[in-house]
Amino acid sequence: MKTKKRETATSLSTVQAHPPPELLPTTAARSEPNPESPDDEAAVLGKVRELLFGEQARETDMRFRELQEHFSDEIRRINRDLSERMENLGRDLSTKLDQLERQVTLLESRLQEDNAKSSEQMVALRDELAERIVDGARTLNRRITESHEKAIAHAEKATGALEEAKMDRKALAGLLSEMASHVSRE
Repeated sequence: MKTKKRETATSLSTVQAHPPPELLPTTAARSEPNPESPDDEAAVLGKVRELLFGEQARETDMRFRELQEHFSDEIRRINRDLSERMENLGRDLSTKLDQLERQVTLLESRLQEDNAKSSEQMVALRDELAERIVDGARTLNRRITESHEKAIAHAEKATGALEEAKMDRKALAGLLSEMASHVSRE
């Protein structure tokens, strides 16, 4: 660091001791006020800066360009890596989506099969229940008819027995009347 200061100081003293001819003001310029002198001074200062800091500025520019190229290379590398990762992620995602689609399709077909089987079972149960109801009604009607016929037969028997008993009473009454008339005649 000290060596750079010494070199800068040496360069500055050299510039001050022996300024380049274009930096030396002419005698005419010294004596006359020049409206362009601030521009001349700026040019002189620019040249002094170039002498003092030119090498350092060029090194800084070169280092800056190297860093810029390095950053550009890194950005390209990162972009390539990101692109590859995105492509891999896209392929993985596409594969997973295909698998999920197949699973959903399989589940939908199973669900439809189960629904069809359930519908068939419900129809079969409904038909079986209707058949059992019809059979139960027939059996009940047959039993009611048999009970009714038995009741009618029993009633007819009872009616026949009552008529027979009634006939026997008339015969008994007639017999008793005859006997009474015999007893009274005697």
